Amino acid sequence: MNHLQVGHFMGCAALAIAALTADARAQSPQNRLFATSASCEAARAFPAELCRHAHANALAELNEKSPRFTSRADCESHFHRCMIAGFASGRVEFQPALRGFEISALGASEPSVTPVIEKDASALDFRARTAVRADTCVSFSSREKAQARWLGIQRALAAANTTPPADAAKYFPPPDDSPVQS
Repeated sequence: MNHLQVGHFMGCAALAIAALTADARAQSPQNRLFATSASCEAARAFPAELCRHAHANALAELNEKSPRFTSRADCESHFHRCMIAGFASGRVEFQPALRGFEISALGASEPSVTPVIEKDASALDFRARTAVRADTCVSFSSREKAQARWLGIQRALAAANTTPPADAAKYFPPPDDSPVQS
């Protein structure tokens, strides 16, 4: 190979590497954290409708997968910030408060959203929901499973002599198994 051929080869190789790098960047997740749908819209990173769906869908996921407590103090002992989740059997229920939501856009894939709470949510089984359209259905059977999972984790922690859970009678599943639109 002469100098011209080597130069041409190196130039083509550089272009190929640059194209692969740009393609990899386009394929990598773009995660953005927002506190509200308004802050998402103001950032102009996503269309306004996607921001509204993302916030509503993150709240639905939080409602479906968060444990319920009969007192704010019990809830806050685990999650720091809590909000009213609803009413059951004439009692107020509390759950972790939604601090924000994270939108993940992976290349050409559909953007998804997960809720973000004040403390570590590893004990909660949050799943990504679409951010493109409304997905606000809350399954009461999934909520009961989430409640049972939370209680199981708390019992295991108590058995291991780590931070003891609040009285288990203060946790309760929702009254029925029908999905509702939030």
